[in-house]
Amino acid sequence: MENSVQSSGATSQSVISKSIADEYRITTPDNFLQTIRAESQSVDAVLSAHNLEHCNSRYDVLMAMCNALKPGGMLYLAFPSTATVKMPSRYGTLNYYDDKTHVDEPPDWVGVIETIRSSGMTIEFARQRYRPLLPLLLGILLEPWSIWAGRVAPLGSTWALYGFETVIWARKAL
Repeated sequence: MENSVQSSGATSQSVISKSIADEYRITTPDNFLQTIRAESQSVDAVLSAHNLEHCNSRYDVLMAMCNALKPGGMLYLAFPSTATVKMPSRYGTLNYYDDKTHVDEPPDWVGVIETIRSSGMTIEFARQRYRPLLPLLLGILLEPWSIWAGRVAPLGSTWALYGFETVIWARKAL
């Protein structure tokens, strides 16, 4: 990875993740879009895990992420499913509105897919409600505790049980 750009609104970034970036910059939420736009065709991969739902101009940010990729570059995108607005409220965020820093509604599946494709990228993997098997099974076992405690269970198990997360992997054409 050549560059890493993080909004100053982010709460944590591990020492290991910072150490693998050739360059690490922190920007403000207001300058995030401009900072990403400056990365035109300069990065091998963009990993956006639960960032898009915090962006004011999310489709512009998504297009800028796609444009930042070199030919053949990969986009790894994760954000709350639109279904989260009907999920129960839990500490640790199960319902979209549990996190007060989320902007407006969840990112729209169709809008995100269309934005990615319009940038010349090919979708390689996409799940509107990602439910990986092992965390899902653990979620089934831990759901009574999660309900009792009023919080999401560890290891992403509650999120897997409910299909909280949308996951998309896409590749920029060569």
